[in-house]
Amino acid sequence: MDLSNCFAQVAVERKHEEECDEDNYLYCEDCEKMLKNGCSVHSFKVPNSRMKWGMPKRAQRTCPRGILIGMSDILIGKSGSWTIIDFSKNTVFGPYEGEYIDQHNMQRFCPSHEGGYSWGIYKNGKLSHYIDGGDESKSSWLRYIRRARNEEEQNVEAFQFQGKIYFRTIKNIAKRSELLFWYDKKYAEFLGLLTKEASRKKMEELAPKPFCLF
Repeated sequence: MDLSNCFAQVAVERKHEEECDEDNYLYCEDCEKMLKNGCSVHSFKVPNSRMKWGMPKRAQRTCPRGILIGMSDILIGKSGSWTIIDFSKNTVFGPYEGEYIDQHNMQRFCPSHEGGYSWGIYKNGKLSHYIDGGDESKSSWLRYIRRARNEEEQNVEAFQFQGKIYFRTIKNIAKRSELLFWYDKKYAEFLGLLTKEASRKKMEELAPKPFCLF
């Protein structure tokens, strides 16, 4: 009996299980290893306040204790996320909430959604869909975390865990600080963050092409 095909099939199935399970692991710098469901010793989770979906100003109302939405120092005239208490390194905020947008249904986006409110969710290394936080009544307070002007200003980072986007502090953050994340163009593509340029390009790709018989 030739068992080579059986062993090959088992190997494929195990690899698939490992890929599916990767989303449940997080790396802990202090433990220096990947841990399933994250590290319970060196990280502290701060969940969103629960609010009714679709209610006015829902995003602001989901702020947990210690977070306040005020005017950003980075984007003039825009809101930002501010700390009103001290937060230690490895504090996890989230999840980022928004509307589910299938990658093949990009026509649903409008210009107000471009430029940083949409995050890509990956499954088995491939883009699955976007979470769009453009609508304040259907999002969470993390939509107000702004991009830093440079990498040195960054104090939080975004990451995917169990099919959702979270933000994690990368240093101790004192009260009265604005939460800021950083990404360059290449890293934005890795995160699946739908930037204004990427959004327009995607819309152009999906636009109907003129039909010609010759």
